[in-house]
Amino acid sequence: MDAILEPRAVGDVTGAFFVPGYQRGYRWGPDEVDRLLADIWESNGAPYYLQPVVVKRMADGRWELIDGQQRFTTLYLIFQYMRDQGLQSAGAGYSIEYETRPGSQEFLRSPIADHKDDNIDFHHIFGAYERIRSWFEAWEHRTQHVANKFYGYLFDSVKVIWYEASQDLDSITLFTRLNVGRIPLTDAELIKAPVLANSRARPGYSDKSEQIAAQWDQFERELRAPEVWSFITGRHESEATHIGLVLDTLADQIGGREAPHASRVALARQPV
Repeated sequence: MDAILEPRAVGDVTGAFFVPGYQRGYRWGPDEVDRLLADIWESNGAPYYLQPVVVKRMADGRWELIDGQQRFTTLYLIFQYMRDQGLQSAGAGYSIEYETRPGSQEFLRSPIADHKDDNIDFHHIFGAYERIRSWFEAWEHRTQHVANKFYGYLFDSVKVIWYEASQDLDSITLFTRLNVGRIPLTDAELIKAPVLANSRARPGYSDKSEQIAAQWDQFERELRAPEVWSFITGRHESEATHIGLVLDTLADQIGGREAPHASRVALARQPV
């Protein structure tokens, strides 16, 4: 099948989206959420195109979401907030499922403060939802009017560039090429994709990619505990990813300290 590239209104996006284990979780902060809300609102009903969303059809009919998880998650939360508050009767027309973070799917449907600190994904999802709440509540008595217009924009004028990749393209390779050079992705996050690809590609071995992805996320969660991080590093400041400390240590053993990037590349190619 040839690739499909077309504009598609956000409100017309339907189906089940699957976020594979080689990707990180939701990481947008207040600035990114504010920017998306402002851009949509300030478009004032004129045609407005979001960045491309890259998908590939799976055998069971779901969409593998190769690129666009952050935007689609935030848009989902906007729909969800308007529905939760009775500002609109319907939420998003699509769902998002996570290969290694099944709890995130349920939390996305109901972000509650009691569980916001259970893991780093919940923390960012809840933060985005509260940022959306603040944006709408700032309109005070005009909130319903603003919600009606905003909802209309999502169906009439705000579109994503829908890119359906051909079946012969390898998803992990495409994901890596799309994200190399983007500042938000750390070295650790870029290493994760080839590591999982390597675990799938070795002939004569069972597919261990799902197990590795789950363990990867578990290591990250444990290293994010403030008392663990400060004990290991002597620092209180958090970083984008904490598993990078483990990867750098292993990379030093493989390639030494002279060329850390090359060492990380070598680490990603190690058999698993």
